[in-house]
Amino acid sequence: MQVTRPDIWGYQPAQVFSSDGPEWGTSIDNVLVWLEWLADRRSDGAGDQRVDDLLDFLNILIFKDDPSKSITRPQREELRTYVKTRYGVHSLAALSHGERAMLQILGRTLTHMTSNTIILIDEIEIHLHTRWMNRMFRSDERTASEVHCPHTDIHNAQPRADARLPAQREGRRLGQGWPLDRKRYPVMANLSQISDTAELDNKYIGKVVVYVEAESDANLFEVLVGPGHAERIEFKTTPEGGNGCGPTTARVKRERVTNRKVFGLIDGEAATSSHLGFEKMLSCVEPTFVVDDPELEGVLFLADHEAENILLRHSDVCHFIVNDTPLAGMKSRTADEVRKYINGIVDRYFSSAICKYTSARLHSANAMAGILDSGMFFNDLSRSKFLKLLQAKVVAAGCSWEDFRTELDTLRGLIETRFATMEDELKEEERKRLSDGKSALARIKHQFGVSKSWEGHLANELAGLPYAAEFRESVFRRTGL
Repeated sequence: MQVTRPDIWGYQPAQVFSSDGPEWGTSIDNVLVWLEWLADRRSDGAGDQRVDDLLDFLNILIFKDDPSKSITRPQREELRTYVKTRYGVHSLAALSHGERAMLQILGRTLTHMTSNTIILIDEIEIHLHTRWMNRMFRSDERTASEVHCPHTDIHNAQPRADARLPAQREGRRLGQGWPLDRKRYPVMANLSQISDTAELDNKYIGKVVVYVEAESDANLFEVLVGPGHAERIEFKTTPEGGNGCGPTTARVKRERVTNRKVFGLIDGEAATSSHLGFEKMLSCVEPTFVVDDPELEGVLFLADHEAENILLRHSDVCHFIVNDTPLAGMKSRTADEVRKYINGIVDRYFSSAICKYTSARLHSANAMAGILDSGMFFNDLSRSKFLKLLQAKVVAAGCSWEDFRTELDTLRGLIETRFATMEDELKEEERKRLSDGKSALARIKHQFGVSKSWEGHLANELAGLPYAAEFRESVFRRTGL
């Protein structure tokens, strides 16, 4: 390689370029190296920053989903440009096909365009997957708005992809451009049903989207599904940023009007507010289940109380705690002692979960205002003092203690019937599944002083266990993958 001017460089009435070529003169690497070579770099850092600005803009557009990646300033000594990732530094050749195509199109466009440029991209589906086509559409939209390019038109053979920018679809002026010919470029009617960017993204990425209650849930589910499925399924929180089952189910209901590939996966405890929801959760033997409620169509429920119960039930929490000690403290904790304490905590939060299930059922029947807060169970009160606290909370929520006790006894009866034929070991596992897992893990962590990162270790352990395959198969089957 040598410092040479890239092919078809400089101003021309029409610039035509294809995919990133195998030869140095037609490569995007040559473009970046040439720009760096021309830049006036001063030792005081006050020189030409245009290459840095270009790369910053390209990194934002191309690596939106992975900010750990970035294209670095070209190396003058090596005449090569590198990409920095969480795994090290690589040449541009290590980029995926979609990333390299994006870099070629956007890099070439930004280095050649003027304030009166018209960009035409033909048969983009030949070079880009649907997901990257949509990313290109969004990137061109941002480029047009920030660099004042008047017109971008992306042509492809897929009838559902109207890739003109919103202002162009409406026939408005963009920069110094002109109104679009509505007869030549009709607006696709189905897009009128899609009202926000996130919904449009989900529509065009062509894969299953599963909304979850929190970022931690999404991370755990991705670990369980395993690598190699990112192009087929994505777990994400709602774009509004709200946590909990309410925002998640509302988002699923809204988007499934136009996209049947959108689903939700929420905590099992949320099902107890639905008709026979607790009964379905109690009898569930798969990692997920659904309820017979048209308002919750497309919503999947965990068989566990919540995501933390999966860690509590399937990973070796006891082994982790026994070994999470300095050398001086080794052998200070025996496995039997830790297991006994964990089982005691699980029993406590199993009882608290039954109280929460009871309040959820009464709340759905308009017999109680709200659902009991799990925080009230995180204390060391004696049984008699706790019962007084519980009674006060129930009465304050507008429910009589007698009605609460009646419903509580009903749930206990259902649980006792299910447990009646189980061995002790299986009963222990079921208590872990139905207990308030988040509170139980927090209590265990507090007692033994384990590090905050222990959940990540437990999750990675799960990836190699049979439950991970069972979870993946259950989710894939229910989402049609």
